[in-house]
Amino acid sequence: MDDLSEKVAELSKRRGFFFQSNEAYGGVSGFQTFGPEGAELKRNIEDLWRKTFSRSLGHREIEAPTVMPEPVFKASGHLDGFDDMIIVCPECENSHRADHLIEDKTKVEEAESFSNNKVENLIRES
Repeated sequence: MDDLSEKVAELSKRRGFFFQSNEAYGGVSGFQTFGPEGAELKRNIEDLWRKTFSRSLGHREIEAPTVMPEPVFKASGHLDGFDDMIIVCPECENSHRADHLIEDKTKVEEAESFSNNKVENLIRES
């Protein structure tokens, strides 16, 4: 995480907007808990969205689980086709998508379209 992102995350945590879920137990990357201020802000944004885009057009909404079991992804073909290479930093133990890391640290663009072999070679060269 870059310096600005860390500052924003720390300020958001101090002011009660959001923080890493289950932080007392080590947390899980990608899961955030909204504090009182964050929950209220999120609700206000959702209500404005509903008023502007859903209710005014006569649409109704559904609510489905965010996390789903493996068979759902298997049946949809996502599991077989999902092949993002992940790199774990040995110093901070943060996980990064290899293609994003290549794009961030080099002048290479569209690394997402590269084969795994090409990604591995670029990482070895860096």
